[in-house]
Amino acid sequence: QAAKAFPVVCFEQQLSDGSRKITNISECVLDANGTRDYITLYRYVVERNEVEDSKTVVYGHYETVNPMSQHLRERMLMFGIPTSLLAAIDQC
Repeated sequence: QAAKAFPVVCFEQQLSDGSRKITNISECVLDANGTRDYITLYRYVVERNEVEDSKTVVYGHYETVNPMSQHLRERMLMFGIPTSLLAAIDQC
């Protein structure tokens, strides 16, 4: 039931510099038996930590791990996500 209601799961963490980042965006998918699986779509990758003005600063970027499923794409369209935004997501 959760995968039907909330097919996208975001995981947020507080990093060593005190900032909060969404570090993982996953899609929850159900197989034919109703077993839940989480497929990582995007993740935040920490590149390095620096000390600037006596404070730790975390540098990183987001990377695409897997494309979203066709099912999620169709749901996003059904609920009003513009096609242009989906195209932009595909370019990430």
